[in-house]
Amino acid sequence: MHRTYHLFFSYARKDNEPRNDGGGGWVTAFHDELLRRHKLYSRRELKIFFDRQAIDVGSDWKRDLGEGLRSSRLFLAFLSPNYIVSRNCLWEWEEYLRREHSAARGDDGITPIFFVQPSDLRPKDRQAIRDWLVDVQRRYPWFEFAPDRFGDEEEKRVRPWLDDLHRRNRDVTCELQDWFDRGPEVLLELDAAERSAEVRAAPRSPADDLRTLAERLDAIDRRIASRLDRIALADLAPGNVVRSHEHFVGRHAELSRLHTILMTGGPQSGGRGMGGRGMIAAAHSPGGLGKTALARQYAHAYAEFYAAGGTWEIGCESISSIGLALLKLTDDPRLATAGQGIVVPLALNEEQKADPDKAATAILDHLKNLTRARVARLREELRRHPERHSPDDDLPIVEQPRCLLILDNVDRAELLSAEQVAFLPAEEWLEVIVTTRFDPAQFGVGERWQQTLEIEPLPDADALDLLREFQPGHRFAGEAAEQAAIKIVEALRGYTLAVELVAAYLGVHAAEGYQPAEFLQRLSDEGLLVVDILQGETEVAAKIRHSQKQVGAVLDWSIARLSHPARTALEFAALLQPDQIPMPWLETLTREAHPSELADRPGHPSKWASAWRELHGLRLLHPAEEIEDADRRAGTLPPLVRIHRLVAERARKETARPDERLAAVDRFFLEVSYLFQEQVGRGEDAALRAQHPWLRDHLSHLIASHASATLLRSAQVAADFEGEHGSLSRALGFTERILEAKSKLLAGHPDSEDLARDVSVSLNKMGDFLSRRGLPGDAEAALRHYERSLAVSEGLLRANPESALAARDVSVSLSQMGDFLSRRGLPGDAEAALRHYERC
Repeated sequence: MHRTYHLFFSYARKDNEPRNDGGGGWVTAFHDELLRRHKLYSRRELKIFFDRQAIDVGSDWKRDLGEGLRSSRLFLAFLSPNYIVSRNCLWEWEEYLRREHSAARGDDGITPIFFVQPSDLRPKDRQAIRDWLVDVQRRYPWFEFAPDRFGDEEEKRVRPWLDDLHRRNRDVTCELQDWFDRGPEVLLELDAAERSAEVRAAPRSPADDLRTLAERLDAIDRRIASRLDRIALADLAPGNVVRSHEHFVGRHAELSRLHTILMTGGPQSGGRGMGGRGMIAAAHSPGGLGKTALARQYAHAYAEFYAAGGTWEIGCESISSIGLALLKLTDDPRLATAGQGIVVPLALNEEQKADPDKAATAILDHLKNLTRARVARLREELRRHPERHSPDDDLPIVEQPRCLLILDNVDRAELLSAEQVAFLPAEEWLEVIVTTRFDPAQFGVGERWQQTLEIEPLPDADALDLLREFQPGHRFAGEAAEQAAIKIVEALRGYTLAVELVAAYLGVHAAEGYQPAEFLQRLSDEGLLVVDILQGETEVAAKIRHSQKQVGAVLDWSIARLSHPARTALEFAALLQPDQIPMPWLETLTREAHPSELADRPGHPSKWASAWRELHGLRLLHPAEEIEDADRRAGTLPPLVRIHRLVAERARKETARPDERLAAVDRFFLEVSYLFQEQVGRGEDAALRAQHPWLRDHLSHLIASHASATLLRSAQVAADFEGEHGSLSRALGFTERILEAKSKLLAGHPDSEDLARDVSVSLNKMGDFLSRRGLPGDAEAALRHYERSLAVSEGLLRANPESALAARDVSVSLSQMGDFLSRRGLPGDAEAALRHYERC
């Protein structure tokens, strides 16, 4: 999201009351002075959201301030006794805090400006709070206070805020309390003093010396500039991790804890975290609680720490080795770019393409070289950055070059066995996050685990905020609507996917006058408010089951309101690989199913774009990569979309004509594979080649659940292309899965000549790939596959002696056997090869 403002000023209006002469108050004076100093220091304008108007009781102040908070990078809080007892000020603090990781790219976006002593802000118990407030009133007579001002609810709200404040302020001096009593006029005196040579030469006076004030103001300005530059540094980080979710809120504690795990020294140095030593952190939870979103948000929020090596996400569904996982990065051209003017090409040799273990070593070496190569360029890139605020001689530096890998959706224990994890170097440049539904104890990582992070349900306050985000103007229609929303949040029990789907559903219907109270009644009518605990079931398991039941109901309600084309698009998306669905593919499939309904008319809006907006509005489909604000406003469609696995599962169950949808998918992929056979290598084929990773991954995903003969033929084309132009080891593994699926089909239809021929083709491909790989035992395995292929072809010819196709297949198998024996060159192979050639 584009941020309009660099800073948001949060202050109590009483602290900025106008002077008797009609001039502005303290905060106004500080605002003007900060702008002046920043211009002198950085030569750039500082954009500040500063609401100078008092908040009237009937005004829509939350809307205005909420927009300012969403549009601001950093948060400046002017702490005073008035601030601490102001619900409005604390509301601003909490609202910013929920978005801090997105806005500030970290958890130190709040800078406190102290109008009172910091020690006064840390009372230890309720009585101390009362005593402290009485003392504040004594020292500041203008402060209005009653001894019972702080009730149980206020104390509950303030205490964690004070603890967090102390953490944030431990290394910053932003104390202006020595000058606050003198009012904003002190800044006018400061301006005159700074221009006075006599004052500059005079000995230091007590603590309220104006030169001390000047130094503190300069320090505040430098801190703001440096913090903005660290955000710019984060923008320079390479990688393929998508931008954070546009409605991501909360998870402050989990993100901060994950950062601590990754940055605090590991056991090698006596610490309790990873410390950049190649340890592995795991985020785990059942499906639907937001593991992947959390990992992506971490990569976005803390990108400045990975400005050199970047942040790289690898989908690991069904992957069982580190090498095969890392090979997925080779499909991404961004892996070769280390920065402006620097390209570090990754070229795997045939040996590395054939062996996943060697590929893993080569790719990790490449990432290490990329990380080192970018260090020298970062300072120059930051110097030219349009959002740079520090002068050339005071730019932030990368103290420790780092690279972050996210292994997403790990579902095979072998991937994180001790043997595989050994390929990940225990070196300071590499850090790894794993997301999984499994308990990390199931993996064999051993001592490489330092700390795991179990994703808890979304806190009620954050869930309520998420519901509010989707409402028109980011607010509920009234107090009754908000109270109903609170009860909905309680019913959803923090199940993140359910909260987001409900938020989207309520937001879409809000334009029709639909209120949260009506939705709450619907939940009650469907029996979705009370958790039933079955015999032998734990309370946690019952809540998860209940939440998934709620998700199913909300999905049904959402699907029911879709137009026919939008519902068809969802059904097709549910069949495809969930993380990266090419929008043109989805559009083609849907248009073929609804040619008249989606027929566009000149001068009219695209009907396909309308179907996409339906699906995205209800959060049934998402952009695979966050769309820039300008593109979103222009209605640009994302090139890739994604679907949550639980949403896909429900959509498949609700498909009215599943066989028809699968048949359409089969035809589509057969046409795409035909294009690969006919066009690759003949003229302009770059666009087609670029689609190969999608074709390979989607077909690999589909054969696990839908291994039709047509689909398997398309898959073999993708495997052949992978063997010729990509990774030989990946092509071999893919063909092995294809052969297994074809063999099962043949076992069920032993008289099918077409299926037998398909098996023979894959056997020959296996022989070719094994022969090319050349690892120990591959030659013998290749010969066995060639012999099996020949046996199948000869069996078909015996059954159909007049078949020219069967005769050709036998001839092809004999020729391949002869070629293999000639290459192997063992004693007797030459004679055997000759016999096979003669039989051809």
